[in-house]
Amino acid sequence: VMALLLDRQGDHIRITQSTAKAAVGNVLHGEEMVALLLKRRGADITITEEIVTTAARCQNGHKVLALLLKERGHEIIITHDIVKAAVGNSHGEQSLALLLKERGDEVIITDDIIVKAAIKSCGRKENVLELLLDQRGDEIVITEEILNFAVTHTNGSREKAVAILLERRGHEITITEELLKAAVGVLGGHKVLAVLLERRSEIAITEELMIAAVSNGIYGMENISVLLEKRGNEMIITEEVMEAAAKGFRGGRVIALILDWLG
Repeated sequence: VMALLLDRQGDHIRITQSTAKAAVGNVLHGEEMVALLLKRRGADITITEEIVTTAARCQNGHKVLALLLKERGHEIIITHDIVKAAVGNSHGEQSLALLLKERGDEVIITDDIIVKAAIKSCGRKENVLELLLDQRGDEIVITEEILNFAVTHTNGSREKAVAILLERRGHEITITEELLKAAVGVLGGHKVLAVLLERRSEIAITEELMIAAVSNGIYGMENISVLLEKRGNEMIITEEVMEAAAKGFRGGRVIALILDWLG
């Protein structure tokens, strides 16, 4: 349709930034539309940061991004926002791999925001976090803030992200009691807890941790089940733990589970 319009009324059609941005963001035909616009009306199109960011953010945008870099790469500066958009999209690994290959010297990965975006993407087929650690790991510092984000962010991929960080950079990571308490305090945190306990035998099961685990109103039972399964031989069930369990949303079931384990 666009080709037909350009053929018949090309002289009367103004290619605005909004038009170019819409073409770049077209999920199904973006590459074809952008190629046509660049060929027929390239002189009218300025490749702005917003246009490149739109391509980097869009599903299948890696194809448009590759086209833009090939045809108009001399006009493009790889900014923080472009990298962040590439890391965060549904085909982030392909987009980021392209940027690293073609313009790696301009890609800066030191910002926690980029690493956090990669962590959030771990539930997808493409794994941006692994790509970042493999290719640019020497630039990434696993800070306490990043680790805390990995165990508490709202996506369902927390345990995968934590497993990757422990596998690739475990020697830099200290698992504190506060981190464990943060993990058991969030929705589905028992999955992260299981990964941490499996990978780190030195973790001490303290009374405070058990109280935090059973105090999670929705997942208290799952938390205590993981603790009993993985490290039950180290657990001392105090009166304070039982009191905390009794106050929980499923307190009766948690107490029954503990009593059954105690025999």
